[in-house]
Amino acid sequence: MTTELTVSITMASDDPREVARFENLLRDWLSHQPGVAGMAIADRGNDAAAESIWRAARKATFGPALKNPFAP
Repeated sequence: MTTELTVSITMASDDPREVARFENLLRDWLSHQPGVAGMAIADRGNDAAAESIWRAARKATFGPALKNPFAP
């Protein structure tokens, strides 16, 4: 069984380094939890999470990135 969980966390901080540190610690903690198959963390209004999910789905479906046919 697969379940998708969406979480929204609001932080009150004037220090962007503190926010980045929290995000990194959360990402690291989640990546070490059994059963967590994937995750995306993004700022509100940012499409980075959707892009990250899309890229993971594309990679799972088609395998690693294709080589550039125009590269030497």
